[in-house]
Amino acid sequence: MKALCIGAALGAILWSLGPRGAPPITAAPAYLTAHGTEFVAPDSVPWDSLVPEHLRLASLDRDVARRERLYEARSDIGGTEITFLLPLPAGLAARHFYLLDSTGILPLAPDSLVGRVRIVWEDTGASIRQIRAFGTVRANVPAGRGRGFVLSSAESLRLTLLPSERTADDLLAPDGKPYPLRGTPFWEIVRQYAVTVTGAAPAGPWIWVQWRPDREAREAACEYRFMLFRPATSDTFSADDGCDV
Repeated sequence: MKALCIGAALGAILWSLGPRGAPPITAAPAYLTAHGTEFVAPDSVPWDSLVPEHLRLASLDRDVARRERLYEARSDIGGTEITFLLPLPAGLAARHFYLLDSTGILPLAPDSLVGRVRIVWEDTGASIRQIRAFGTVRANVPAGRGRGFVLSSAESLRLTLLPSERTADDLLAPDGKPYPLRGTPFWEIVRQYAVTVTGAAPAGPWIWVQWRPDREAREAACEYRFMLFRPATSDTFSADDGCDV
């Protein structure tokens, strides 16, 4: 079934894009949910310490009935995931966020943290093997927006959107070598644009690209497939959404 890639993509998906000596800029994939766009926080969030008491291992071991209900609610891949909302910490609220999606650049004002508890069950029954905590930042967006990338900085950025007419070959091998991750001959560009930052080092603009849907399931059968390139460097970042996982 179609699913968001948030849970699977919460590893090392923050990248520093700023030039040396400039305020660091981070980028993270942005995923559209029923409540807005979600992305990984640019600063470390102590998710383990934020888990509500009733979802902690000791509490679930005492509350057998609750634990068994959660076990019955497990997914077809075996775990149970519960979502909880938290206020946005002051440090994150003070940062500046910008969505790069198919429409262009949109300043964001995130409103909450979305925490997730994933309970991993023992194969033998309703006993808990592990509880994992992770989460995202959430921001409201206008209808039809929210997929792509979010740039973040401690200082306000002046971003400029420019037209781009690069070919797939220009982008798939920025260092002149065969593309090592996902380059395949079926890729076609749906839309693209360039983004520059006032005061950035002369490494050239970032190129935002949306590829056509992977309906042939050559990779992860994703409906929305985006990449962010820095052609003057070897920097290449991806964000997929609406995937069969």
